[in-house]
Amino acid sequence: MLSLLVLLLAPVPTVDYARASASLGATHGTWHHDGTLIMDGRDDTAWCAPWSAGGPRVAFEFSAPVTVDRMRIALGSSRKISGFGPASRPRILTISNMTYVWQIVMPDDPKPFEVPIPPPITGRQLSVRVDAVHEPGHTAVCIAELTLYQAGQPLRLAPRRGVVVGPSVEGVWTPAGQLSPERFVVFYRDGRLRVRDQPDTRAPARDRFGRWHRDGAGVLAFEIGGRKVRISATVTPDRDGRPRLTGEDLLEGTWTPWVPDATYGSYLW
Repeated sequence: MLSLLVLLLAPVPTVDYARASASLGATHGTWHHDGTLIMDGRDDTAWCAPWSAGGPRVAFEFSAPVTVDRMRIALGSSRKISGFGPASRPRILTISNMTYVWQIVMPDDPKPFEVPIPPPITGRQLSVRVDAVHEPGHTAVCIAELTLYQAGQPLRLAPRRGVVVGPSVEGVWTPAGQLSPERFVVFYRDGRLRVRDQPDTRAPARDRFGRWHRDGAGVLAFEIGGRKVRISATVTPDRDGRPRLTGEDLLEGTWTPWVPDATYGSYLW
């Protein structure tokens, strides 16, 4: 009883980022179907991604540990997806983190509905993956909205710092082509920055923290370790639907979003 009272009186955690493994915007340069739209509180927008075996997914990190016991979900897209053709609605979703894996079979219905999550998911990270779709002949899949609840309170996106120019960089990025990443850069919605170097998982991780903001469509400004850096960094589309972040200095080389899979084990947290 006491633990429930503490949970009810504590500030409701926020979603620090929602990072999609792929989106339709990344393949066509429009960026209208980004992963953040899955939690923007609107059923008339949607995260949409190319449908392929293996399944697109979205990873979330929360500002504090959460206990998610219910979710509301609206499948598909209420708008016509210009240029992409028809999109499917998810049939099977896998919700997971390092200690929890849960699958749910969805009805082929665009109307929003709520479902309990037994037992509740706990932790600071969460991954949602589309494993099957209705009408699999379509080339894309969409989720209009996903609202997670803790003790009856919805978990909302944290306020975004500054004005977004171009595609979002929020979330975790790793150097392209690494199957077991050793370096991570995390952009949080509120302007926090985290850089982790983990060349040896047996040794303590080296974390650096700072701030970031966007000066323009292709410029990221950092303040980390007392050092201020302005970097020319651009996000470009790729044929697989995954955006590529290219820069120099702190972001030298090409980076891709790091979105954990359903049964992942992560050394980042």
